[in-house]
Amino acid sequence: MRRTLLLAFAVFVLAACSKDTTETPDLSTDKIYASILPTDATRVELNANKQTVWTAGDYIVVPGPADMRLYQFDGQTGDRNGTFTYRGTYNVTNYATDYVFDRYYAYLRQETVSLGRLNNGTPVLFMDANSVQHYKKGSYGATDNLIVGASDDGKNFSFQNVLGYLRLSITGDKAVKSITLTGNNEEPIAGQIYCPISDIPNAYWYQKESTITLDCGTGVQLTDSPTEFYIVVPPVTFSKGFTVVLTFTDGSTYLKSTSKAVTIARNMIQPMKNFATNGEVQQQVVTIEHTGSWIAAPLLKNAMGSIEWGDGTTSLLDELTSFTYTDGAASHTITIKATNVTTVELTNCTGITKLDVSNL
Repeated sequence: MRRTLLLAFAVFVLAACSKDTTETPDLSTDKIYASILPTDATRVELNANKQTVWTAGDYIVVPGPADMRLYQFDGQTGDRNGTFTYRGTYNVTNYATDYVFDRYYAYLRQETVSLGRLNNGTPVLFMDANSVQHYKKGSYGATDNLIVGASDDGKNFSFQNVLGYLRLSITGDKAVKSITLTGNNEEPIAGQIYCPISDIPNAYWYQKESTITLDCGTGVQLTDSPTEFYIVVPPVTFSKGFTVVLTFTDGSTYLKSTSKAVTIARNMIQPMKNFATNGEVQQQVVTIEHTGSWIAAPLLKNAMGSIEWGDGTTSLLDELTSFTYTDGAASHTITIKATNVTTVELTNCTGITKLDVSNL
């Protein structure tokens, strides 16, 4: 038996006193529309108006009380709406048959998405907010976006983005190998999240990570014209700003940090002001080898950056005046990554066995 499922694209703009709507939108370069990822060579695409379009062969999954049903997109890459044809049940193990649904729900077919329960029995979708993402020209990376859909009649589904998007605009003369993003207050920005089916599309943390790395493959060449890099980020407010570290294909690095609060909203692109990586001081590195369980924090006057304490802990330069280790290790290597370093002041040298300032 062949069944056809009609899905209508809907625009979801997060703004004060606004609500989700299926009306024709006023297109803006900073709005994103619902999207679907295909089953195999998963990809996403943004057109000139920052609309995410369907791709030929896309699959979605519609869970029900007895099984999970698979539907495939009938249209062409670039279409924004169309029909999905029933392709049978989605083979999953240990599928519970006692879920209770108040509406019909759907999500893109992706291995990182699974249906489960909270301890109180609430049905939820578990999803991975990727800590390693992959560069795609003019878009966020393949497999990195997450969307969910709902329907009252099981025929017309409106999909909503779960995540938000940070857009960096960068100029320079080198090729970028990777970009890491970290909140200056170590906000959670990656890991596993869950979306209650009664509270779509809002997501909540299940397992948290504080860093996202954008893998740029063999390298993305910078030029005098800004190159855009998209990073998919769950809704978050970077209360003390954030820091990005660029690693170039020649092995050099560059650090850019902002101290102002920045909010990434669901379903919205947060553009950042263009910055240049050439003609400015690049990231400077100080390495300290240390024994013992306590160390006074080095002072780098007028510098901006972070300290990696060697036990997995990272802090801002001016955040701690000392640090106590609790991992029991006999020694640690402390790495300071910063810009505008002119002096390094050590107020207590107890336990310091080596100081390397050769990269200043």
